[in-house]
Amino acid sequence: MSDQPGQGDDGDAGLAAEYVLGLLGPEERAACDARLESDPAFRAEVADWAERMGSLAMTEVASVDPPPQLYGRIERELFPDQARRWWQKLGIAPAILGAAAAAGLAWFAVNMDWLTGTEGPFTPAYQAELAAEDGGLLIRAAFDPETGTLALNREEGAPAAGRDFELWLIEGENAPVSLGVLPPTRLARFELPEGATLDNSVLAVSDEPEGGSPTGAPTGDVLAASPVSAL
Repeated sequence: MSDQPGQGDDGDAGLAAEYVLGLLGPEERAACDARLESDPAFRAEVADWAERMGSLAMTEVASVDPPPQLYGRIERELFPDQARRWWQKLGIAPAILGAAAAAGLAWFAVNMDWLTGTEGPFTPAYQAELAAEDGGLLIRAAFDPETGTLALNREEGAPAAGRDFELWLIEGENAPVSLGVLPPTRLARFELPEGATLDNSVLAVSDEPEGGSPTGAPTGDVLAASPVSAL
């Protein structure tokens, strides 16, 4: 790598930098692509700037985790007509399935005390954590198959005036099924519909009019969603 930004004239140095940074328009970029095939000096300028920018990115720029919904947005842009499961349509990356299960095992090992406020015995075998991207909503859920009871702990977030949070179960590729409107209390219990299962399922919370969705399907924004993991 050279000590100066370019190895040719200043015009080529600036052009090579803009090329590497993706600042050129389509026509300018096409012209640069053609020069790279036939102009060794310009090719060296581009290589020099690519090395400089790559080094800067590795040493000076802190890494940032992408938002959890990004995978779904990219997939929808690239494959708009591809059939997807409901959890994919909500933007949940497949890798989260394994991560949620691992995190759930550790979390439930030390945080079972929030279930003490529920009535009767409760032995969870499934869990989910529904967290909004902006941190404004956090709901932990646990399901006891022996009693058929889904227990929720809403740790963060509350609906706006005149609105309610509604809980949805999405089994595989099926349409969402409402489990009910979340009560104003922090702890809540829900019963699954007859024949429903949490295997290969997702729990989601949407923002709905007071009293819940008038259509039987989510009408407002899906605020948080999470695949259900076995403990």
